[in-house]
Amino acid sequence: GDAESLPLLHWLREEGISEGLRRYTAIALGLLGCNEAREELIQCLSITDGDLDIHAARALAKLGDASGVEILAMRG
Repeated sequence: GDAESLPLLHWLREEGISEGLRRYTAIALGLLGCNEAREELIQCLSITDGDLDIHAARALAKLGDASGVEILAMRG
């Protein structure tokens, strides 16, 4: 749920966090159903270094949000 997932938002926001950890955080937020993370995940859609945008789009899809559908259709 959202309350248990909120500490994970730190890993999406923090400077200096590795791209790999940010990708796994996006995946976890989607799997945990963290609706509070939607805005952060939407911001990650514009990060094209690595695959963070794809993982954010997948997490958003798990949350029922179609914001990343174009990324998934092109690269996903």
